[in-house]
Amino acid sequence: MMKKLVCLLSLVAFATPVSSQVIDTQQVEYNNLNELLPAWCIDGNFKFGLLDYKMTSVNMARNYLNSTQASIGKLNFSGGKSIGGDFQLGYFFGKKRHFGVGLGFMYFSQTGSLELEKFRVEYQSTDSRADVYRQIITANAPITEDLEMTNIQIPLVMKYKTMLSKKWGFTVDAGLTYNAQQITKYSTNASFDYEAVYNYRLADGKPVAFYDNATPASAGAWLITKASYIDKNPSGNIPDTFARLRTQGYNVALGSEPTNKSGNVDYASTSIGILISPSASYKLSNNVALNIGVYYMQQMLTNDNATTYQITDKVGSYSSLLNGSNRINTINYGLNVGLRVYLTGAKDRDKDGVVDRRDDCPDMPGVKWFKGCPDRDMDSVMDSDDDCPDVKGLKKYKGCPDTDGDGVLDKNDFCPTVYGLARLRGCPDSDGDGVADKDDACPDQKGTLAMKGCPDTDADGIIDPKDDCPETPGLAQFNGCPDRDNDGTPDSKDKCPEVPGSIDNSGCPVVKNSTLDVDMIRFQTGTSMITKESKRILDDAIEVLKADELAVLVIDGHSDSIGPRSFNHRLSKRRAETVKRYLLSRGVKSNRLNAIGHGSDEPLDTNKTREGRARNRRVVMSIKYLDN
Repeated sequence: MMKKLVCLLSLVAFATPVSSQVIDTQQVEYNNLNELLPAWCIDGNFKFGLLDYKMTSVNMARNYLNSTQASIGKLNFSGGKSIGGDFQLGYFFGKKRHFGVGLGFMYFSQTGSLELEKFRVEYQSTDSRADVYRQIITANAPITEDLEMTNIQIPLVMKYKTMLSKKWGFTVDAGLTYNAQQITKYSTNASFDYEAVYNYRLADGKPVAFYDNATPASAGAWLITKASYIDKNPSGNIPDTFARLRTQGYNVALGSEPTNKSGNVDYASTSIGILISPSASYKLSNNVALNIGVYYMQQMLTNDNATTYQITDKVGSYSSLLNGSNRINTINYGLNVGLRVYLTGAKDRDKDGVVDRRDDCPDMPGVKWFKGCPDRDMDSVMDSDDDCPDVKGLKKYKGCPDTDGDGVLDKNDFCPTVYGLARLRGCPDSDGDGVADKDDACPDQKGTLAMKGCPDTDADGIIDPKDDCPETPGLAQFNGCPDRDNDGTPDSKDKCPEVPGSIDNSGCPVVKNSTLDVDMIRFQTGTSMITKESKRILDDAIEVLKADELAVLVIDGHSDSIGPRSFNHRLSKRRAETVKRYLLSRGVKSNRLNAIGHGSDEPLDTNKTREGRARNRRVVMSIKYLDN
């Protein structure tokens, strides 16, 4: 039965609104609503559910004198139902008014069925003539009784209530019930066979009846039983025979029904029971709440007459099966639906849920944890102490927020959502250069304030990210690169960085190409050997190169047409290289010399005469300049 109660209580728990799962401050506010509810209330509840009887039966056979061969079944209760209600006057005490007491009146109308599966008993009895005999009583079928109970009780309970939201709450009644009256009306289908066994013996010459409990009965016994008469008179009228013997004073009959097939059973003593009724509560108005939940009642009823109880002993007599139980544990449980009406209320002028008697700010809506004074931003700092009353903040900052937790209040923080430094008004400085990231053009590179946080390694006024020559001071017009000769061509592109020149000539001065004003260098036929006269010419060329550092000497070698063309081409190249080697040996740098062989492809004169061929065997030197 307790399992059933646990299930019902679980249903109530699950039926409790989700709004009960709230933060502590809200819970305090909702619980504060209890204080606004009046102390006195009247509860009216309608209850309907199931009824169960757990019965402790006496040993009925022992209540029959010298009983033998008894066969008595177990009492079973089934089909119990209960409907009723109660009215209570309740009072809630204390500041919070969570707990209270209730006293009232409870009424139930209940029904159920009681059954005894079998009943047979043989025992010693005395007839109207004072003769002792064996009485046999047998129920013709299982004995059933339909029960109608009227139960009146007085409940005295402890009450508990709490608000879980502005509308929903939870309430419990738990306590004792005093059973003022328990009346049970029954009706039965009972039918019995009453049979007898007489036996006699002589005493002083006279027959005297005695109790014979032998099985089977002793020889000579008079058997007034249905089986005996059927055995001796198969065609006889057994009912008439038993009826005739009944008129003669013998306690026998077949299929006899009780003369009192219905009646009332009153229990000899009252008792104390228990009641628990949890409910979800919903406010219909300021003073009326609807309660929906479950109830559980348990009460022990006792019957002092059970020790002498006999279902029947004489034809037509009957006593209810309820009297065969000396203790009945009644269990009543089901649904509870009711209304709670509050009678008087506490004053709350500002309607903030804190009654005026405990409100330090009775004319200004507030919160309970500040005794009715306001905390508009709900940051647990009272508005009167809150430097930022409309923004949720922290107690240590007098109610002002510090969103990024950097110790700089949002109202003073130029970067309120990013952790920063106090000296930079709460803004971060990732590269540690003293310039806040929000103002730093290079937040990941340590720079200077003058350069807005960017570095300028060569101190030329151009930040490194935009300086093509970050380690050499330069000019802005060349992205930080220098122009030492100030000719408008940056050194990185100036082929003559120390000599002013032309932008169109890669920074070098513009000089027309020219051929050295020297005689041509001559060679003997088929050789690359320089003549003594030619060496003087080459010495003159060296002086020209020394005088003009920008000049490049191009050495063009030629041959006459004598011999194969490929031979002449190689020969002219060797002649030009011979001149180049000579110049190199005299200190001229190789990058200023360029030797080219042309073979016999560019004759200066005819190759048909000796003089013409001599002129064609030559090396011509000419001055060239870069990009020309």
